[in-house]
Amino acid sequence: MEKTTLKHISKEFGMKANEFAESIGYTPQAFNAALRTGQASSSRMTRSLKNLKNISDKMYLKQIKEANNAKLRREQVLKSLTEWFG
Repeated sequence: MEKTTLKHISKEFGMKANEFAESIGYTPQAFNAALRTGQASSSRMTRSLKNLKNISDKMYLKQIKEANNAKLRREQVLKSLTEWFG
């Protein structure tokens, strides 16, 4: 994996760095230290990664719902155009 930062990771999750770190049970400083050294408490990081996976899954489901709603809106427009122009 390429070297990454808390800022980069938090951006991928649509959060600010502080918010992201708190959501997985770390302070920004502690998470940055873990990224730099590649070392962290195994049980703590395992819990954090499971929590992060749950956050990611919820984001995915929300994005699917939003995409489906957008598709339905486009199809309604197409239906209206079809009715209008026959």
